[in-house]
Amino acid sequence: QAGVDARQHALAEPDQGLYTPERTAETYAGLVERAGILLAHGESVILDASWSRDAHRALARTGAFDHHASIVELECVLDAAIAKERIVRRLSSPWTVSDATPEIVDHMASLHDPWPEATAVDTAASPGHARAAAMRACLAMPDNV
Repeated sequence: QAGVDARQHALAEPDQGLYTPERTAETYAGLVERAGILLAHGESVILDASWSRDAHRALARTGAFDHHASIVELECVLDAAIAKERIVRRLSSPWTVSDATPEIVDHMASLHDPWPEATAVDTAASPGHARAAAMRACLAMPDNV
C-alpha cells in the first residue's frame, strides 16, 4: 500500500516518512475497509496493528458493527525495556524487516490513549502463553451480535 518493497526498511523518525499521522490514519481506514470486505463474505478477520489511538479503534468498532460482527479487542502489553531489547535484536537480524526502533517505544507510549475495552495480553512470556491468553479472551466473549 505504501509503495515500499516489503523486504526493505522504511525507517523514519516518529511521525515522519510513512508514519505521519495522516498516512497512519489512511492505513487504519484501509485496514478496516479491507476487513469489511471479508466480513461481508462471512470471513473472520484479525486486525494486527498498534491501535494506540482511540479514533482508530472506533473505526474498527464501527466496521464490526456495520457488518454485524463481534469484536474482541486485545492489547499486547510488555515492559518497555523488554520491547526495546526485542527491537534491537530484530533490527540486527538479516531475516526480519521492521521499521521499529527502540525510540519508537517511548514515542508510542506517549501517544497511547486509554483502552478500557481491551483485554490485556502479557507478551513477556512465550508466544504460546500469549496465544492462549488471547484465545481465552475470544472464547469468553458473549455471543451477543
